[in-house]
Amino acid sequence: MSLINRKDSNTVVGYRIRQLLERLSSLKENINWDIEEERGRFIRELYPLTKDWTGQLPHFRDIFQPKVIDRLLFDVVKFMSQYRLMLEGFSLIDFVIRTGYKDEPDLAEDGESSLSRTTPVHFAAASCFSTRNSIVRQLFKVYRRFDVNYTDESGLTHFHVACMCGCSDVVEQFLELGQDPNCLWPLTGESPLYLAVRSKREKVIELLLKNRADPDLANAEGQTLLHVICSRVQDDAALNKFFAVCDDIRQTIKIDAQDNKGNTPLHLALLYGNEKETELLLRRGARS
Repeated sequence: MSLINRKDSNTVVGYRIRQLLERLSSLKENINWDIEEERGRFIRELYPLTKDWTGQLPHFRDIFQPKVIDRLLFDVVKFMSQYRLMLEGFSLIDFVIRTGYKDEPDLAEDGESSLSRTTPVHFAAASCFSTRNSIVRQLFKVYRRFDVNYTDESGLTHFHVACMCGCSDVVEQFLELGQDPNCLWPLTGESPLYLAVRSKREKVIELLLKNRADPDLANAEGQTLLHVICSRVQDDAALNKFFAVCDDIRQTIKIDAQDNKGNTPLHLALLYGNEKETELLLRRGARS
């Protein structure tokens, strides 16, 4: 390409970027951010704009206040959940990520980061749709402060969400920065390890156990993770894996722990007809 053609090309690209920025600013100025319907319209109009965006990306903080970006991401997740706008939602979240935007914590009066905050990560984790875990993984690219463990009103933290959604890289970074692997979710009494076992997140389970997570911690119903595994139909592979990791790190287990109803893991394995799990428990010394 000649120098003249290159200059023409750069001029065209620069003009296109200015057009896109002007359109984005125009969309923003014509929205009442307190009205959900208008925010929904903004998201629908934003999608084709960001989908076709080429060249230099804008700095989101130059266009939107952080609280507006936070609300925008809440709405994107909500519309993905309610209206199944998956393609649009993923595209918009990806656009925010590609602009390089990273969320920063609010500061309390003493200058410390405020931990009490419900984020789109919490909101996505509470949603019931098949791509929930993928959405949470994407959102953690925006909410990337692993020295700040945001906690919602129920006591659910970003660390809990990472464990239940199988975000092993996020879990690892939290642990490296000193996160307690045994912090309970107050609403249910569930530990991070319990959440990972319930959701069958094998890599996270191993990571937590190797970072001193207590396998005998029980939830509000008195159930340990052994109770959870033995309540599943024919999940001896998970039980074998659990025992193997515990053996590797020399972790002892209360194999006959009773829940609030007096059931032990062996009782549940027998109740659900899990023959292989029953055999494994008996070989491990289960007596009741």
